[in-house]
Amino acid sequence: MTMQDTDPKKKPRRSWLLIGSLALNLFLIGFFAIGAIRHHHRGFDDFGGRSHFRTMMHYMEDRGGPHHLPPQLFSDADEVALAEIRNQHGSELAQTRADVRAARNAVRDLMRDGVRDPQRLAEALNDASAARDRYSKAINAMILDLAGSLSDDGYRDLAGPERP
Repeated sequence: MTMQDTDPKKKPRRSWLLIGSLALNLFLIGFFAIGAIRHHHRGFDDFGGRSHFRTMMHYMEDRGGPHHLPPQLFSDADEVALAEIRNQHGSELAQTRADVRAARNAVRDLMRDGVRDPQRLAEALNDASAARDRYSKAINAMILDLAGSLSDDGYRDLAGPERP
């Protein structure tokens, strides 16, 4: 045996390195796990519920969820105002959103088919851009109506909490 094998100073040093490595690994696992959870729950507020705006958009566009707003999310008067605005804007929002999805799918299909013709790609990209513009204008028109219809508290709550 050599002197290095029996050196009592080596064992504590090696165990501290192992403990430090374990602590670093646990920190990194936790960091990435939190990032994955936050990514998965995107659109949820700090209390684990959907943000008011996202919930309202699902309601307005009738995305297959409940056909009513969750109880106690808005006041009764605000719920009536939201129902009226949904009657005015809901079908347009749903249609323009579907148009955006269809236009994106058309671009994706061209790419999957290997189409490299600049004219066809430009036309599909312009269609997708125009569809997004129509959807944004529909959302803007709805928000302008919301501004005039909701109570001060309901309008403020729709914005949700501040983001970091």
